[in-house]
Amino acid sequence: NVVDEAATAVAKYFDKNVAEKLGEFARLRNIITHEYLDIRWEQMQNFAKTARPLFDYAIEYVKKNFLL
Repeated sequence: NVVDEAATAVAKYFDKNVAEKLGEFARLRNIITHEYLDIRWEQMQNFAKTARPLFDYAIEYVKKNFLL
C-alpha cells in the first residue's frame, strides 16, 4: 500500500504521526496523477486544510537537522 510505503520511507526522520500523514499525501498525489477523472474532492479539501502545517514542520526539521 502506497501510504504504508511512504510512511516507512520517512519514518526514520519524522515521528510516526507525521510520517503517516505525509504518506497519505503521497497516496493523494497518486490518485490525482493516475485517477484524475475520478478525483475525490473530499480528500482534496482535507489535503488543502492540513498540508501546510505538516510541510512547514518538515521544512523546519530539514533545515535544523540537515542543513548547515
